[in-house]
Amino acid sequence: MTKSDLKKRAEMMAKEWKKSRSTTRSLNDLVGMGLLHNQELGGWRAPEGESYPDPRAGEIIVFEDYLKRGFGVPVHPFLQGLLLYYEIGICNLHLNSILLVSTFIHLCEAYVGIEPHFGLFRYLFCLRDGWRLQACRWSIPQSSRRDEESLPQLPMEHLPD
Repeated sequence: MTKSDLKKRAEMMAKEWKKSRSTTRSLNDLVGMGLLHNQELGGWRAPEGESYPDPRAGEIIVFEDYLKRGFGVPVHPFLQGLLLYYEIGICNLHLNSILLVSTFIHLCEAYVGIEPHFGLFRYLFCLRDGWRLQACRWSIPQSSRRDEESLPQLPMEHLPD
């Protein structure tokens, strides 16, 4: 990117985002609550002075509210795969979308007894406006599914007896 492109990007991002209120002190408060590893172990940094998210190599953007509501790092490999597939960051997902993914992972692992299945996830959910995951197939009447792709085949040998 040229310098003028970087400047345009920075101006656009500054308009779309509010300046971060996270500080080293607020993040250390999360450490004290047991919601975040200490700085030496976790390697986090406070975005003090940044007017928009600008992660360095190997960093992810996480809102403090995510941590206060149970989000933890490292994230599940299934969630990492979804983020890579859709080419988005965790900060682009709505909180309810993170809850939906977490529930799907738990359903697969604890109830069905399989690893989360990406084909099944894509069959049931889709990405909508504002990066909000929604149940796309559950509200469709069975009779209108004739032209839809069939449910992906899951390996049955992994299912519990």
